[in-house]
Amino acid sequence: KMVGLGDSDLASSLGVVPQKLVDIDPEWEMDPANLVINEKLGEGEFGIVHKARWFGTVVAAKMLKGSSDIALGDFRGEIDILRRVHHPNAVQFFGACSKREPYILVTELMNGGSLADAFQGLQAFPFRRAIQIALDAARGLAYLHNRRPSPIIHRDLKPGNLMFTGSPYQSRHEIIFKTGVCKLADFGLSKTLPVNRHADFGYLDSKYRMTGETGSYRYMAPEVFRHEPYNSSVDVYSYSMILYQLVEGSHPFAGMDPISAAKNAAMADLRPSFVQLSGTIPTSLLRACQPFDESGAACDGVPPVSCSAFGERSRLSIHSLAECVSCPA
Repeated sequence: KMVGLGDSDLASSLGVVPQKLVDIDPEWEMDPANLVINEKLGEGEFGIVHKARWFGTVVAAKMLKGSSDIALGDFRGEIDILRRVHHPNAVQFFGACSKREPYILVTELMNGGSLADAFQGLQAFPFRRAIQIALDAARGLAYLHNRRPSPIIHRDLKPGNLMFTGSPYQSRHEIIFKTGVCKLADFGLSKTLPVNRHADFGYLDSKYRMTGETGSYRYMAPEVFRHEPYNSSVDVYSYSMILYQLVEGSHPFAGMDPISAAKNAAMADLRPSFVQLSGTIPTSLLRACQPFDESGAACDGVPPVSCSAFGERSRLSIHSLAECVSCPA
């Protein structure tokens, strides 16, 4: 009797996965009937985030607006990244409804909102708290960039994608300005990198051809705007812009629209100037996070650090930030 290759006992030995195995649910697949969707929390280009309950646990549920190829591609790409990410400073993935509409991505609820929300308020961050937040973000990035076997570039690091979480018995104000933990969120644009197994940070020194102008313009690295090959150092540039905003209390390139800010940074080597923290420790740290020109000199005239690989930079950043926390506020 003739049978199809997919149904044959030889299928697995020939590298063909039988259909009955393809149909097995992954461990993270959720039944939408187990989700109770509550109030809307926010909205993006492809999805709407709701507060929800999952077996009594309060969670965040991102529901896709539609099922276009682009939306589904981003949805599945984000699942692929989130299911691999396990760190205290990255949003925790619980599961997804991926087989049919409504397509839903379920993560822990970040009850403190985003850093972008905090920036819109009138209260400035105390210096010590700003550095604590920066430390949380640096630890999350160091994990992504140094994980094995597949390092990850976030590619859309901005205040809106840094979220706060804390005790449900505390106010949002207490979570943001006192005790909350800051975590990296929204991995929809993230990409994994191949590993050079013959060098400690070889994959970071190599550059890869990826989509240009990916991310948010005000925090976008110059090489991304110029559509050049890039690597994980683009996240470091975005991180420096966020750190600048944390300690200076204003947007990087204030007075410019986002596209003009990105264009001037990429084409004219413009960098934001320091006002509040001129000559202090974070100033040198911020400059160390910014890219260098082809001669190896820093774009703004500041001497380069000893190693431009982010592995070195991440240790420098976390060590320097930790010293800042121990300084008087």
